[in-house]
Amino acid sequence: MLDGRRFAREIASAGPLADDAAVEVLAFDVRNRVKGDRVVARRNIFIGTAFLRRSLRFVIAIRLPAVGEWWIKVPLKFYMKHQAPRGV
Repeated sequence: MLDGRRFAREIASAGPLADDAAVEVLAFDVRNRVKGDRVVARRNIFIGTAFLRRSLRFVIAIRLPAVGEWWIKVPLKFYMKHQAPRGV
């Protein structure tokens, strides 16, 4: 798991990740954290986000200890259609 997370970080530094990869990285980060050379389960509050370029969505992941996770997907297509025209 640690090697995969480090690999994803290297790829992300070169450019945006594909939508599926961005969601997988966010899922890892919601549940785990990297501490030195180990992967440790999260036991604290976590809020993370990912912007999915291909599907034009913004994903918010929230984790609360002893309560669970919530994933919110916000479609941005609606907002993109209603932007002001260029030059205005």
